[in-house]
Amino acid sequence: MKITGVIDFVFPGNSFIGPKEYQVIAKDKSVYENIGIFAYQWNDGNLPNSGGNIELVNVSDDEIDLVSYSNSFNWPTSADGQGFSLELRNPDDENLATQNWRVSNMVGGTPGNANKLTINNLLCINEIQ
Repeated sequence: MKITGVIDFVFPGNSFIGPKEYQVIAKDKSVYENIGIFAYQWNDGNLPNSGGNIELVNVSDDEIDLVSYSNSFNWPTSADGQGFSLELRNPDDENLATQNWRVSNMVGGTPGNANKLTINNLLCINEIQ
């Protein structure tokens, strides 16, 4: 599996994300590891404030999920440089629709853990920084 778009990251060959599990992929993994959260680090690209696409693809390069974000079109503004993260309201919702996203209820979000809503047995892209 890999993440492409505004950032590029290839999961190590032995990676597996099971039900009710979360992976943190960060620009600086030490930020999370210093507080006891395992994280991977991407080394190519950045998350521009103006927006971009983030795509999760499988080993056959088939799209698993896609997020297209921006700092306009009704995205929650508290997540734009104020320390809050964006979280998908429900993993079953279309994540390209801005109304299906909300600001985390705490600064920094919930890296490595479920958002406010817990859905069993689904793979979710959660908290990409």
